[in-house]
Amino acid sequence: MVGRTEHFVQLINTYCLDVESILAQLASSIDLPEVDFSKLAALAAEVTERSSRIGAEHVRLACVDLMQACEQMQKQKYETFLNALFH
Repeated sequence: MVGRTEHFVQLINTYCLDVESILAQLASSIDLPEVDFSKLAALAAEVTERSSRIGAEHVRLACVDLMQACEQMQKQKYETFLNALFH
């Protein structure tokens, strides 16, 4: 049982570190003069997938909204949804 708990804790820690890094990329990329919405959508999709694996439903849903904003190339919507992830 202890081994499973340890594995779960490690999984959550890895998720947090990885997602934090991706969110930093998502935040910094929107300020570039030329916004690459396809790259941002791919990063948001990666967070969505990782969040689905561990049950982080709030994060997953927020990233679905981010991907939709990217598809629509709506910078203001994107920023709104990204800010929601940080609060």
